[in-house]
Amino acid sequence: MTRVLSLLVLSVLSIALSGCGCMSSCCTFFNPDSKDEELIRGDGTAGYEVINSAPVTSIVQNLAVDAKHKQHLRLEQAKSYYDGGLKTIQLEFISQDIIEMCEARELIVDLTENLLAKLNQDPVLAGDFVSYPFTPCNLEIYITFESYFGKYVDCSYIRWIGLEDDMVTYYTFDLIDNVKNRWHSRRETYATSREIVVYEREAEREYAEVIANKMNIFGDQRYYPKQ
Repeated sequence: MTRVLSLLVLSVLSIALSGCGCMSSCCTFFNPDSKDEELIRGDGTAGYEVINSAPVTSIVQNLAVDAKHKQHLRLEQAKSYYDGGLKTIQLEFISQDIIEMCEARELIVDLTENLLAKLNQDPVLAGDFVSYPFTPCNLEIYITFESYFGKYVDCSYIRWIGLEDDMVTYYTFDLIDNVKNRWHSRRETYATSREIVVYEREAEREYAEVIANKMNIFGDQRYYPKQ
């Protein structure tokens, strides 16, 4: 009986240890209380340290609430990376909206500009940046759209947007089609996305003014038939 119990215990320990071995290959370990400790990944490579910062958390949560109500985005995960100072902020959002390419550009540009404005206008954080001001190069923003319409009906809508290393990548819903070996996508610099959005909005504003002037060609003089 004792031998059987011993074998049972050894089997359980063996399974537990083998599970920990598999976990170590994908988990990240860091000390959130130390700004000097380097991040050590499960594969043994070094990287930037991930820590919690109350000012950054406050700004990100403020942005998340704003994005939830105005852009129908839900913040899933946020991280701040330090390397001698605040170097990178990473945000991951999900949404049930259905959007096309032009709308996707506006979304990522508005979100990025809003976040940068909040960060650069904060006097407490300014001294913590690796370099001031914070720019799109210091941001990693990922937005995943989970609409069933895009997945099962029309795959031409945007599935995923990613801002990383000052580049923006857009993928349509055929990204999740395992049968295809190519997907519709676009990759451009953030500056290009921003310029397109700015110029398009300016053109729309000028067009609206022209239409308004044509509609008011007679000014306030209108004919009202006598009753």
